[in-house]
Amino acid sequence: MAPLAIRPGIASEITLSGSDLSEATQLWTSFSIKSESLGEGRFRITADAPSGVGALRVFGSNGVSNFSFIALDDLPTVTETKTNKMRATAQRVDVGAAVDGRCEELSYDWFQFRANKGRRVPVEIIAARLGSKFDSVLRIVNAAGRELARNDDAPGWSGDSYINFTAPEAGDYFIEVRDVNYGGGSAFFYRLRIGGSPLANSNFEKPAAHETRKMVEREPNDSAAKATKISITNAIEGRFNKAGDRDCYEFAARKGERLEFRAATRSLGSVCDAMLQLDSAEGKRLARSNPSAADEGVLTYSFPSNGTYRLIVEEATGAYGSNMFYRITARPAAGFALMLDTDRMNVAPGKSFDLKVNLTRGDYKGR
Repeated sequence: MAPLAIRPGIASEITLSGSDLSEATQLWTSFSIKSESLGEGRFRITADAPSGVGALRVFGSNGVSNFSFIALDDLPTVTETKTNKMRATAQRVDVGAAVDGRCEELSYDWFQFRANKGRRVPVEIIAARLGSKFDSVLRIVNAAGRELARNDDAPGWSGDSYINFTAPEAGDYFIEVRDVNYGGGSAFFYRLRIGGSPLANSNFEKPAAHETRKMVEREPNDSAAKATKISITNAIEGRFNKAGDRDCYEFAARKGERLEFRAATRSLGSVCDAMLQLDSAEGKRLARSNPSAADEGVLTYSFPSNGTYRLIVEEATGAYGSNMFYRITARPAAGFALMLDTDRMNVAPGKSFDLKVNLTRGDYKGR
């Protein structure tokens, strides 16, 4: 797909590559858009959504495609040149722009930007988050070739690279981009962002599509006496801002209610490991999430009586920082979960098909 990103609110033309695209006339996206088919896999779309990474499919009389991913990015896009394989021929890019590039095998891509002393210039690769095979390594060197910064996998960036660079003096700086294994080819595409806010954390302020209301923590809320009062019908958003930070939330529950509290961290680009604990009004621990589980923090509890309860959220390792954020939702706990083996079925009109559904029972106690 080209380009790899579109700017929110601005009409953009995208071109999809693949087979049987001549009859593909419609788009499905995970974000709100206005779209127009231009034929042969080309569409003009306008995204009504904030910055982030979204998914799309194309469909028509030949069926439904697999998922592709596209960035919604406020930065304008520059096309990569073919002569940027050495520092001496680095492609010059203004701070506040992005480059859609592709890495060749056993090769480096070089880019150059200028910055005044003390200017902060975030440099970010988006590749794995777009479904690319490119496993990036970033280096920044000065005009003399001395390395000033390097990054392979930034925490919470799904294997992509990120450097929060500050220019030590006024002058030209050079960015080296390569694959960690020196791989390359058509599947090794990437988007290099120079300047602007990191795309990885942009989802913190964006509620999920099914959430109509949210509540943000109010510091200080480290103790039961200072707990943030919430309604469990709202999503909760918070951040661990200092060492030993813990967030306390107070809510009311009814006798017989069975609720599931679920944290979202890694799926939002956060690097924190959220630990959930449920206490009674008197401070007695009632339940706690499993820190070794594969999920991002889940706690399920059946409330024995009407009353006030507290949800305590902590970072399992005690870490803190701007990228240590979370979202928690509460909903009635389901007794079972359904899952499909496939996310698409191509069926001729008027024909039937078999669909395998897997069922998982929750909290089964053998009765």
